[in-house]
This record gives sequence, structure tokens and C-alpha cells, in this order.
Amino acid sequence: MHAVKEGRSRKNVLRTDWENVKDDVMLKSLQAKFKQHPSLRKELLLTGNSNIIEHTSNDSYWGDGGDGRGKNILGQLLMEVRDELKSVNSDSDIVLPPWLAFPDIDQHDMFWRMGLGENYMYVWSRYYLALENKLSYHQLFREPESWRGFFE
Repeated sequence: MHAVKEGRSRKNVLRTDWENVKDDVMLKSLQAKFKQHPSLRKELLLTGNSNIIEHTSNDSYWGDGGDGRGKNILGQLLMEVRDELKSVNSDSDIVLPPWLAFPDIDQHDMFWRMGLGENYMYVWSRYYLALENKLSYHQLFREPESWRGFFE
């Protein structure tokens, strides 16, 4: 909500290329949101193949304009993210790679060898080994530079 409020503030200067990049910025934000928050990811996946509509009368770009004539870009992007997540596995309980599940923990930290980290790696590796389409998983959850070579 803070981000929305800040984004609507006219005190902030818009990027000069905002109209060209706003859909991509929103897509990347949604991808990050649903990769990092398992409960939200599960809710999105539970929508199945339903059409997602941002029903609001005060926005005809991101929403439907309240009368269905808006562009509904947010709904379209949510469905795109849902399809990306489903391409990895139709299971709504996707197990994220460790760098997304624990973004503040370094790959070489002792955390991964004991307690919660060790348990997570056990659950993740069982999930990963059972995946039929590992390449899609790799593409969806690309390794950050600090984790380069993890999938090898």
C-alpha cells in the first residue's frame, strides 16, 4: 500500500520513459512478489485458468474501468505470471530455490548445513529431483550471480 501511495504522489517525478517501461516494471514486480510469498503464490495458482480482472472504476489502464471497457493490464499480467508458475509445475505448492526462500542468506553460510536451512535444502532437493521439467524451473528461477552453478 505504501508503494501505491508513493506511486500516486505527484511530488515524485516520473521517468521520462515510463509509458514505454511501465508494463515490464509491473511484470517484474509481480514475478518477484509471487516467487517470494508462498501464500500469495498459492492463491494465484488456485485461480486455475480463470480470467483475472482488476475491477475498478478509477483505472481503465491497469483495471477494467469499472464497466469492462478498460485494458485490465494488471489482470493480464497476473495471468501471465500464473502461467509462468504453472509451467514449472501445476502443483500450487512449488518449492522455491533457496536464494528466493531466504534471500538474505549467502550460499556458503552455515545456515544451510544445520537447522532450518538444512531442513529447507532437504525439502527443496526432494522437490527438485522429482521435477519433470527442470529446464523450465531454471528459466523461471534464474540463479543470481552469487549462486551461479547451483543447478549444475
